[in-house]
Amino acid sequence: MHYHWFNLPGLLTPKECAMLIKHAKKHYPAQGAVVGHGAAARADKMRSTTIRWLSYTDLDLLWLRLRIEEKILIANREGFGFTLQPSFTEIQFTEYHGESNDHYDWHEDNSAVMKKPMDRKLSFVLQLSDPKDYNGGQFELHGDPLPADAYRRQGDALLFRSALKHRVLPVTHGTRYSLVTWVHGPRS
Repeated sequence: MHYHWFNLPGLLTPKECAMLIKHAKKHYPAQGAVVGHGAAARADKMRSTTIRWLSYTDLDLLWLRLRIEEKILIANREGFGFTLQPSFTEIQFTEYHGESNDHYDWHEDNSAVMKKPMDRKLSFVLQLSDPKDYNGGQFELHGDPLPADAYRRQGDALLFRSALKHRVLPVTHGTRYSLVTWVHGPRS
């Protein structure tokens, strides 16, 4: 456990990752949006991704939801100490395509602009692609570099404070797939 993030290596097997990619591609694709970053932020400059929303109530994903929730609760107890909602509610499948240099510039997952009684407290990202299938697309945390072996392999996951700025550098070749979700807690 690091102060701002928690590495979860090998959370899924390559076979489970392939199964999730196939399942997610059955869902409707949409262009990734930028929310809560001010009027000056142009979505096409800040973010270029394809996303698909997976239903929290999808019974085909129950095994995944339970595995993720267990790891989040353990990490929160051991290091973050947030008061959290019992579970996450959104699952985003994200595609970064090399032919369009898809990326997501520096941003936070929780914004004071969002007027909700609950804040995103923890962000969870899961690497679904084999790193040999794409170039670029490195995930970075602002001011807190990840070790070379953290969140690099297919099936690795990372849990971090949602207020921590992070980005995904442009994918220059191939496609990088990831799964993202957030855990909410009372606004402080």
